[in-house]
Amino acid sequence: MKTPALVSFVGPSNSGKTTLISRLIPVFKRKGLRVATIKHTGRDFSMDHPGKDTYLHKQAGADAVMIVSADRVALVADRQNGSGPEELARTHMSFADLVLVEGFKSSQLPKVWVYGRNREDSQPPPGMSGLVAVVGKGRGIVPGLPEFDPEEVEELAAFIESRFLTRTE
Repeated sequence: MKTPALVSFVGPSNSGKTTLISRLIPVFKRKGLRVATIKHTGRDFSMDHPGKDTYLHKQAGADAVMIVSADRVALVADRQNGSGPEELARTHMSFADLVLVEGFKSSQLPKVWVYGRNREDSQPPPGMSGLVAVVGKGRGIVPGLPEFDPEEVEELAAFIESRFLTRTE
């Protein structure tokens, strides 16, 4: 199983990470890439609801449950041993060329720091590893890193493609 290229987008809450990823996806799709996303949340969540068949399967002890319709697939599985985005992508998204990850700031993934309007929120936490670029409305936030305005989606996509994707035509 191959591991797709992964790039994480990290930054303060409400800094524009989701919007940026949502704007990058169609750019990569136009280039013919298969794109997947992983969204990290600090809260518990449920895609399955009590009384539904898939919920009953999971409650009965299934390690993973997949529901399939004519045009969609959803998987509910336990996260094994705190598996990180690399393992999750390799296990569940090996079909993809690129996985855009939102969060996992402590991972070893290459990271794009996204900050919002507040200059106070512009600095990444000290010691954050793997920073490769910065997206925000200022310059000189992290000296030595490429900087992109949130509107420079095409340019950011080109940077990510040239730096992290190897094309085999």
